[in-house]
Amino acid sequence: MRAGRIHPNDPNIRGTSSNHIETDSGCSLRYCVETRNRRVCFVISILMIVLICGLVIPLSVILSVCRKEHLTFHR
Repeated sequence: MRAGRIHPNDPNIRGTSSNHIETDSGCSLRYCVETRNRRVCFVISILMIVLICGLVIPLSVILSVCRKEHLTFHR
């Protein structure tokens, strides 16, 4: 396991900012955290879309069928 190194684009070559320390995978710590947050947000948004489509559409169909049956029953 290698130690963190200063990012080559860092203007403060002597300083070690936590945003520019590279991890073992080679990406900066800030970049890895931001991409992980984006992935988590993307997965959550996809799951919410699936949940909405999986629940709202069938419920609206069921309610419309029940409403039609209810209206025809009372005529």
